[in-house]
Amino acid sequence: MQGMIAGAYLLLVLLGASNARADEALVGELPARVATHHSIALQNRKIDYQAVAETLPVTDAKGSITASIFTVSYLAEVENGGERPVSFVFNGGPGAASVFLHLGALGPQILETTQDGAVPSPPLHIIVNQATWLGFTDLVFIDPVGTGFSRGKGKEENPDKPFWDVHADITSLDSVIRLWLTRHQRWTAPVYLVGESYGGFRAAAMAQSLPHDVDVIVKGLVLISPALDLSALHQSERDLLAAAFILPSYAATAAAFHPPSSANRATEAERFALSDYLVGLAARATHSLRGSPKSPGSRRTSRADIGVESRATSSPARSGERKGRQSASTTA
Repeated sequence: MQGMIAGAYLLLVLLGASNARADEALVGELPARVATHHSIALQNRKIDYQAVAETLPVTDAKGSITASIFTVSYLAEVENGGERPVSFVFNGGPGAASVFLHLGALGPQILETTQDGAVPSPPLHIIVNQATWLGFTDLVFIDPVGTGFSRGKGKEENPDKPFWDVHADITSLDSVIRLWLTRHQRWTAPVYLVGESYGGFRAAAMAQSLPHDVDVIVKGLVLISPALDLSALHQSERDLLAAAFILPSYAATAAAFHPPSSANRATEAERFALSDYLVGLAARATHSLRGSPKSPGSRRTSRADIGVESRATSSPARSGERKGRQSASTTA
């Protein structure tokens, strides 16, 4: 019960912090480190683990602290002394705290939601997560500067702002991972990076920067709906490849609700997206740029993307494509 209350409190403060403006100062300083012990039963297997909430400093070349980054770690207590993997987890935005993957998907306790995944109304409840990744990896949830309880410490009017840059963001997270591995004496552990949306972009970039800049070898990446091609999030009529790249995902979504008769439909959708569909989009873009009146033949060509799902998968996907185009216009 104590763990449930602590989890509920953590949820409330993290949600409040993730929605706070970046230039709002925290009231007082957080404790540098707080650790508690818990147990969870997963498929008839009991896991004892330690939950650690701590802030880690980011320093400049002179050793001055420029930011403090908040992390929450879940570390399983292994009897045989084996070295467990460590997965460092980020959400996206950029501008989102890791609370969403933390209490929405991967942590040992998560927010209870309805079957349709809608945000519940207060009071909120924390439940045991039978799908937690703690069964096979230790978890470290990291809030980049300006999210959650992570804040810049500089003398600027908004000390978070220097970190709102691709390079500065990656560099600060690299240094935090290096420091976390040092403090927890886990340099020999396999390191994995888990990123959602823009966090996928972070993870991909850090897979190169970590070994190059701080000597941390990355064992693997887990990319959850990654925003690797940012042009796909803000499509225009001239972003032909972005539209073609996204089409197979629409087809896969439709197939999940209406299983196709052929097992090769995914391959067919991918082939179609990069051939006939792409040619149809290019033809429409050409007519649009020329401003020429459309003949009956060109009208058929300009509608190539509207009826595409009838060839790639079942007809209900057409509505999925339209909805997908709307959702893809928002920033991750």
